[in-house]
Amino acid sequence: MLAPMVVCLGLVSISYAGSINYDFIAIDSPVFASGFGSAVVPATLTGGYTFSGEFCENDSCSTGPVFTTASSLLRLTNLTLTCDSSSTCAPIDVTFEADTFSAPSGPINVNVSLTGSGSASGYARVCFADDNNICSSALFGNESFTFPYVNNISGLAQGTIASNGSFSVLGDFHVNGVQGGSSVNLFNSLDISLTSSVPEPSTILPLGAGLALLGAYALRMRRLRSTE
Repeated sequence: MLAPMVVCLGLVSISYAGSINYDFIAIDSPVFASGFGSAVVPATLTGGYTFSGEFCENDSCSTGPVFTTASSLLRLTNLTLTCDSSSTCAPIDVTFEADTFSAPSGPINVNVSLTGSGSASGYARVCFADDNNICSSALFGNESFTFPYVNNISGLAQGTIASNGSFSVLGDFHVNGVQGGSSVNLFNSLDISLTSSVPEPSTILPLGAGLALLGAYALRMRRLRSTE
């Protein structure tokens, strides 16, 4: 009598979190700062505003990571724009970028979400650039995601890009203006979540081994039945 074979399904589970790695992170305007993993601008007077903010990979953000199942999470966070004038301050753009040095090839799901506080209107826009896709100076392109916000600083855009293994993420948080003495805050961030649908090589191997084991077991059972 052949003892029943128990196959642990956990051995053949698939993870779809392909690794995305960056070698450059920067806030480009209104004040430039760059770094590896995180770019931080301390409170600085610029264009009638006091501006501070951080653009970072999730694991490198100064306030610590937030939970995510994505392959990559970039965050424009810890941001404060305070209008130092007695009248409404002029429109302002907070622009930022991240350059990859390695990423999975194939489709990557994109989720851009905004949660902030204060009263203002404007838009958020993110564009992905590579050898096949160009972003304009206004960050329009074949792989560009935009949504407006009016008074309530929140919004969402979703879609898919086609990765060739390396790309740049370019973003703009645009504010049409802020009333004198008022502030706009992004403590909960403009988040750019990227999820690869390409399985990790380390998950393909256990899957193949598990299928081979199941196949061998089925063949052995058939042979045993034929001899009974």
